[in-house]
Amino acid sequence: MARLVIEPVNLHWVYDAETTDLCVHGGFQVTLDGELIFKAGVEDDGFTLSTAALHLLRTVTRDYDPAQSESGQLFPCCGNMMVFNEERAEVVNVPCPNGIDWIVRHDVEDVTVHISDALTFAITCAQWAAAVHAFSSSVRSFYFTSPERVVDNEDDASWHPKFIDEWSFLHFAAAG
Repeated sequence: MARLVIEPVNLHWVYDAETTDLCVHGGFQVTLDGELIFKAGVEDDGFTLSTAALHLLRTVTRDYDPAQSESGQLFPCCGNMMVFNEERAEVVNVPCPNGIDWIVRHDVEDVTVHISDALTFAITCAQWAAAVHAFSSSVRSFYFTSPERVVDNEDDASWHPKFIDEWSFLHFAAAG
């Protein structure tokens, strides 16, 4: 049985002194059976990993294709523009062009992850759910042990509580 680990690296707030910073940043690395197969954002501010956790959790039960995604990035660089899509009842990150995308497709019992033209792998649905849940757990631990986040404007107030609710619901659902 393959062992997949999607591990956040160097979790931090971009604006450490500001509790109004609502997005956890960091890099991440992916290992498959102990072998490093992918890493990004480890040396810099990285990506918005709280949003990436939510996006990954959505892939536990459904396919993800960037060409068909409103957010357009599985690992967004930033979360500066977030909105709530009433029709889908989901928070949407309107990304800058600097994020990372994978394609995630479900078969009956397996998930195929296409990271690049040269890197595609398949694992069981249960293994995918476990790896995504572990990633989310690490990010959530940082998020919820940090000083409480302060929503200080009307725009953030329109999406942030819904973001937290969806993230929590999908996180606990992925635990099995």
